[in-house]
Amino acid sequence: MIKIVITVGVALALGFIAGSAAVYTFNRIPDGWLGADEEGRDSQRVKSVPWKYVLSATFIVCGIYMGLKDPVAAPAVFAACFFLVQTAMAAKLYRRAPLPLSALVLVCGIASVSREADFQKYVIEAVAVIACLGALFGIVSLLRKRKVTGNDLEDAVPMSENFALAASAVLLCGGVQGITVIAASVCLWLVRVFMTAGRIGKERAFAEAEPPAFFLAACAALWMTVNISHAVI
Repeated sequence: MIKIVITVGVALALGFIAGSAAVYTFNRIPDGWLGADEEGRDSQRVKSVPWKYVLSATFIVCGIYMGLKDPVAAPAVFAACFFLVQTAMAAKLYRRAPLPLSALVLVCGIASVSREADFQKYVIEAVAVIACLGALFGIVSLLRKRKVTGNDLEDAVPMSENFALAASAVLLCGGVQGITVIAASVCLWLVRVFMTAGRIGKERAFAEAEPPAFFLAACAALWMTVNISHAVI
């Protein structure tokens, strides 16, 4: 009973802080991270109200669940989710997945590797998956440069940012699980593109729909929260 009370109390405090901090820090992210020139802007990127309350409530619920299910892994998963939420906001509003945010998520994954019971197997699996992802992203990048014209290329999330986020997901969720998370995010993105195409036409569907990075960040955060005991952190 005492453990539950302590867990709920800590989750309430950290959840409110994390929700408010997510909005506060995102509104102060350097313009260069988002590929935007907003010098002199007098408005928030994300409105403090109601989003700090929405995010705080989400972090509180997730924090209680994580703390009760796996209190050892909870702090690291909570921190990773915090950075993934900001990545999702950047992808939604600016169609970018800032490399510094992906790097922070990546640090969470790298720090977790030493806790793997089968360290060698994990490293080989992760390296193999990331190498395949690198080759795939390289091919897609070349094809996109040849075939995409006009504003579509400018509106797309840079491949380097997509790759960094995907590599982070692989390290966080594990090789096979990481592939599953990436596949799920791609499926959700395609569904969104088809829905958008039916509304505004296929010519602008890819540019108007949320980029894959948005769904990848959301899926990675959701998977780690629900499967916290199986996350590699």
